[in-house]
Amino acid sequence: MTGVGGGVDGMPPIKGPGGEIGPGARLGHGRVEHVSEYDILPHHNRCEPITITLCKDIQYNTTIMPNLLKHHSQEEA
Repeated sequence: MTGVGGGVDGMPPIKGPGGEIGPGARLGHGRVEHVSEYDILPHHNRCEPITITLCKDIQYNTTIMPNLLKHHSQEEA
């Protein structure tokens, strides 16, 4: 599995109006930006187990809070 902002290994690229978006790419203001292994996550206060039922069957089982959208709880996210 790749890091935040990337795709999931083995998943096909997504076709969009600007071309293909695959692992190692993210959307940003109407364009595709490259995400490298050197990108750094913003500071977060804690990692915690995923507790939301809808999210329990994904390929990872922990999340960071606050998240990249500045949500402070899983319920808020």
